[in-house]
Amino acid sequence: MEQVLGIHPTSAGFSKVSIRPDLCGMKYARGAEPCPHGLLKVDYQSDASGFTAKIELPEGVEAEVSIPVNRGETSVQVDGSPVAGVASEDGTRLIIPLSTPGAHELRSRESLP
Repeated sequence: MEQVLGIHPTSAGFSKVSIRPDLCGMKYARGAEPCPHGLLKVDYQSDASGFTAKIELPEGVEAEVSIPVNRGETSVQVDGSPVAGVASEDGTRLIIPLSTPGAHELRSRESLP
């Protein structure tokens, strides 16, 4: 579950987390991680049209999300608007910061092989 959901605290008390989903060939996964501020919920789906991560952050938690992308992509949709990310893992992922509590949807065009 830790590898698939990819939720890892990077600061004390889960005030900052890293989220790196890895569906390991599955088409979807969902779960939640309890933290002192409440539940951090994730719901991932990958299909021919792309990868979607729905993330619900409790108040007081900031996240850096490593979302899979097609090599060369420089932005993803976050809550319906394009957001530039920092390329990582040889350009196959973008790091996107989330600093506001509540529900967020990240969408890339990365598709299943």
